[in-house]
Amino acid sequence: YNIIICGTVKVYVFSEHKEYEFHQDDMYVIEPGMGYMTKALAGTEVIFVKSPGGNDKELLPVTDAIRSWGKEWNAKMNE
Repeated sequence: YNIIICGTVKVYVFSEHKEYEFHQDDMYVIEPGMGYMTKALAGTEVIFVKSPGGNDKELLPVTDAIRSWGKEWNAKMNE
């Protein structure tokens, strides 16, 4: 569970090929086994609660599409 205290977070869900954007007071859930990537603006604060605990992270290959997503985010936030 992720609750945005302040700032902006983007989440890209690989299986959906879709991006979500969250702002102050939004909450989103990352399901176990879900492949995703997040980016946050500087100064963003998030409360993160994980149940059950433990490290279930798995590295995924960085593709050209993912690199492009990162560059697009950076360009938008620098406008």
